[in-house]
This record gives sequence, structure tokens and C-alpha cells, in this order.
Amino acid sequence: MKDNAYELLDEVQDNLKFLAISGVRAKIMITLQEGPKNLSELRELIDLRSSTILHGMNELEKRNIVQKTGDRYNLSPTGKILALNFADLVKSVIVAKRYEKLWDGHDISGMPDNLILQIGSLMNSNLIESEPTDIYKPHMNFTKLISRSHKFLGVSPLFHPDFKDLMIEMVSRGVDTKLIVTESIMNKLYELAAQEPEIFTNLTSQENFELWITDAEVKIGFTVTDQFISLGLAFEKGPYDYSMDLVSDDQDAILWGEKLFEYYRENSKKII
Repeated sequence: MKDNAYELLDEVQDNLKFLAISGVRAKIMITLQEGPKNLSELRELIDLRSSTILHGMNELEKRNIVQKTGDRYNLSPTGKILALNFADLVKSVIVAKRYEKLWDGHDISGMPDNLILQIGSLMNSNLIESEPTDIYKPHMNFTKLISRSHKFLGVSPLFHPDFKDLMIEMVSRGVDTKLIVTESIMNKLYELAAQEPEIFTNLTSQENFELWITDAEVKIGFTVTDQFISLGLAFEKGPYDYSMDLVSDDQDAILWGEKLFEYYRENSKKII
């Protein structure tokens, strides 16, 4: 059985062309995901002439992608499968191009393939970048967002001077805090604990604080809270890039981030 994408291409390329070559057909399919629509509803939502929509609809009906019941059109079972996956592809392309500055020249190996397939979940994000007059803009934006959060899930391959105080502040106000760090960051924490034992004893004794360690080389840094996700990457051949963060308060993005955290947690060892 053929299972390589390039071997399967001959089998599906006609369907791929059919779905992708016409913006009208694509818009109809994506709109019908929301439920059955009549012609006037489609005309209002897609903002095209009735004749144009009907032409596209006729082609979709011939392929058994769309069915008509009375005056309403809806996706067939086959059409629903195609439409959902086509919509995911559209979102993935948007994320790849809209935030290309973040991906280009950076290491994305910290994201597992199954979550890269779901990268469209990050479509409603903002890329926060350092500016010549405000080089700490990403960090200051992150700190501001954290102050309003009630849950903190973080994976960090780096140590910032504010790291300790940020952890203490969150835990002290009852934030459910779970942090995964690399061995090098763990060693730095041990050094600080030796210098300030009372502070770290108090921090690590709190029920709302968990600390995990990973022996993997982490090339991604991200935080997920109940309010937002913030994600940054290391350069392909270099250190972590402090100059930009991808930030989103969209629920789909937050859920994507929670899945990414679970991926790292399952491959880490709990210390506290």
C-alpha cells in the first residue's frame, strides 16, 4: 500500500487542484462548516453574486461535496471531511507566512510534528518584537500579561534576572505554577537556593508550585496561562532569541500551548 505523500499525489492531485484553484468553491465549503445555508445567506457571507455562487455550488454538488435539501445547501459527509482539513491547511499557511519572521532562521525542532500539524491554532496571534527604543518590549509585555494570570505553565531554556522574583510573586498570590527547566537552569536555581535558602525553601514548600527538569536540549521557550500563550525560539545556530515573542489570548492557541506543555511534561522528571 502506498503511504508516502509523493506516491499518493497522482491519486489525489485532481481533487487538490479542484479544492485549491477556486476561491469561490473554497469559501463555500468553509462557510458551510457552520451549518446549512440558503443562497441569500451565502451571498451575504461570501459577498459574491448569486450566479457565481451557483456555478461553484453546481461543481461541488457534482463531486458530492455539497448536497441540497429544499433551498438549503450543506456539506455531505465527504465534504465535511474535506472542508475541515482544507480549513486547517488554510490556517496553517496563514500562520507560516504571517509569522515567517519568527520561523525563518530559528529552530522549530522544539515543536513535535503532531502540533506543527495543528499550527493553525496560532492564527490569531501577535508577534511582539524589540524596537531600537524599546529593546525589552517582549519581556515587559510578558510581565504585564503574567500579572493578570491565575495559572502558569512554562518551559524555559533560559534564565532571566527577573526569573526568581517572578516565581515568588506568582506562587505567593496563589497562582498554580508548573515549570519545566533544563539541567543548566536547574543548576542555576541550585546556586541561588544556596545563597538564599529561606526564600527557596518557602517557595518549594508551596502546594501550588511544581518544578520539573528535562535532559533534552530545549530550543523553545513558552508560557501558557489561563489568559494567553507566549512563545519564542532559539536561532538555528545560536542562542535563544530574546527579541520576539508570539503572543495570543485566543482559546485555540491556549489549548495548543497546553498540549505542547504536556508533551514536555511527559518527557521530564518531577523535582518538586
